[in-house]
Amino acid sequence: MKLIHFALIGAIIVVGGALLFTRAGTRNAGDASGSNVVMENGTQVIEIDARAGYWPKKSNARAGVPTVIRMRSNGAFDCSSYVVVPDAKFRGSLPQSGSLDIPVPVQEKGKIMRGSCGMGMYSFSIQFD
Repeated sequence: MKLIHFALIGAIIVVGGALLFTRAGTRNAGDASGSNVVMENGTQVIEIDARAGYWPKKSNARAGVPTVIRMRSNGAFDCSSYVVVPDAKFRGSLPQSGSLDIPVPVQEKGKIMRGSCGMGMYSFSIQFD
């Protein structure tokens, strides 16, 4: 009976450790910390990674500032490599590896801009504050 308890505790430790290690390397898809928004020469650049979806899914940016969405891909072969951003009047393919800048009109405070893949399976949003 003691052997079963030790085996069960050992299995729980191994599975728990594996879950912690695999989750530690993943990105928080809901992160809206703004760490993906930088200023370059007076233009706000919102960096979004595309591969099996978009990261971060939610971004916060400043309103009233010239803005560019920089879509970055690294071997994206799924539908996230085709981006649709209606408010920027953009619809097009990303390079398989590299980046593409999408100019965005100056946005008003409170505006939420949305983008998605061509099939609508993956999406992202940008809140302008």
